[in-house]
Amino acid sequence: MTVFSAAQLFFSAGAAFGYKAVGLVFASWTLWSFFIVGVIYLAATFIANNLKREGLKLWLWRCCWTQDKASYWPDTSQGRSDELKALHEVLLRPTICAKTTTGQYGSSNVRLQIALPAELAGKRVRLHPIMVESGLLWMPDKQTGYRAGMYGSYIAEGQWAPVATLGDFERKTTAFAPYKAGEARAWEVNLPHSKGMDRLELEIHYPDDLVSRQDGRGYRFSIELDDIAVGKLQENAMEKSHVCEPIDNDDLMLVEKVPENQRNYHYLTVI
Repeated sequence: MTVFSAAQLFFSAGAAFGYKAVGLVFASWTLWSFFIVGVIYLAATFIANNLKREGLKLWLWRCCWTQDKASYWPDTSQGRSDELKALHEVLLRPTICAKTTTGQYGSSNVRLQIALPAELAGKRVRLHPIMVESGLLWMPDKQTGYRAGMYGSYIAEGQWAPVATLGDFERKTTAFAPYKAGEARAWEVNLPHSKGMDRLELEIHYPDDLVSRQDGRGYRFSIELDDIAVGKLQENAMEKSHVCEPIDNDDLMLVEKVPENQRNYHYLTVI
């Protein structure tokens, strides 16, 4: 794409000085080149998305049901336990989405929604949110000055809502009926937002009796705060024989790099 852009710039400049015809800028070969490159890019993206293995797709590819290779987990009592534990972790994943809105006088806020599985009813989850400012060019991303510890009063005002309203940010607040047995839970909260808060990173920890990992990681999400967005889950490495697959430090999220003694956790009791 850079080559074609440079060619356009060259021909445009030449035309301005009378050396080249303006028609060369949008000559048929140029347009066909853009078309072919676009088709190749779309095809490559489609193939990559279909070949990418993560979550349940990765578990099925590695489990004892796989046909084309040996199972990732050994055929032992410990191996079968690790295999089921990995499946359990995948099936209990939460979902998050958010909408950033601007109010009067230029103030804005983030309306965050979290959907949790029914298995968490009556249990307490731990939230670790941070706001991130995206770095420009070669500058790294950094946590904003608005620290997570300042979210406590806002999180305390969060409310439970019907799970069917997940992603519906236009509805009016109505009386909420209790959840039915086996029904997923949805929780929403409004958080302050200001300039420099480009992304929210959130780590959700379940009780150890439900999901426990050797590396202590929870479910980690990042979500862009530009409009309406769904949180992108950062895949956790799978475990085998009490050992987690190694992760490149370059792939660590900023929320993971916060020292433990500087983290501010917020606890949410699921109804």
